[in-house]
Amino acid sequence: MKRMISWLIGIEQKAMQVYEDAADVIDSEDPRLAAFLRGLAKDEAWHFHIMASAADFIKRKGDIAAGIELDPQTKQKIEKPFIRARRLLAQNNITREQILDLISQAEQSEWNPLFLFVINTLKQKSREFRYVAALLQSHIQSIADFFANEPGRTRQLEALTGLPRIWRRKILVVEDDVAIAELLETLLSRRWYVETAGNGEIALKKATTEHFDVILSDINMPVMDGLKFYRHFSKVYPYAKQHFIFITGNLNTRNADFLKQHKLPYLLKPAPINEIQKAVRNLLQKLPTNNEKTE
Repeated sequence: MKRMISWLIGIEQKAMQVYEDAADVIDSEDPRLAAFLRGLAKDEAWHFHIMASAADFIKRKGDIAAGIELDPQTKQKIEKPFIRARRLLAQNNITREQILDLISQAEQSEWNPLFLFVINTLKQKSREFRYVAALLQSHIQSIADFFANEPGRTRQLEALTGLPRIWRRKILVVEDDVAIAELLETLLSRRWYVETAGNGEIALKKATTEHFDVILSDINMPVMDGLKFYRHFSKVYPYAKQHFIFITGNLNTRNADFLKQHKLPYLLKPAPINEIQKAVRNLLQKLPTNNEKTE
């Protein structure tokens, strides 16, 4: 595992530098592409940081048998587009089409699966690697979104969107009314993976053992109410605020003041279906990604 991580650190660093340099070259000609490339460079800087953390973990805890060896041929295949790009950049002779080809080839290679393999191995050992897959999926999706607006890139777009999903957005519905919980699960599971919890205590156990992108929680519940659940969860995970939406039919002054003080979004029951779906979509769009994520 140590050798694979070391190589991944190197390729992330190369990719970051290529994207930054290509952005500088193309900036005046195509500001949109340049901005996109700088975004990719930030992604790769974050990937570099994650692999550096993985290397540090291995150094502290000892190497882990990978079970899979990274062979020279696969290394060469992944590195080849970046080597070619470096040569063209040195000659100040890289074109827009060549940059897009580089991105397409790199993202369809074994690079991301190898990165994810390391993360999936280490997340069994340490929770610091647990949420990386969600952010890597966001990185791939941003590339597919850019290619969707590129004429003549249908084949590459199909290849990118056809890649197996690394992560599916996960929603936790916390609701003691079984009928409401089942309805929300049915409605939201058409687009996202959904789990339910009947009170805050059950939700706290679920949320501390796996990652949920959105937690849609009732407030008034037996055993542990929604706000107490939030308080307990946010003590351990300071970023919790970014993932919560509350839904309640009894918003008293104390609860309203708490939501306002902590700037937490909420819906009042009975909430329209489209407003619930819209609230979830809006929160997902606002979630920090990659190096912007704070924990």
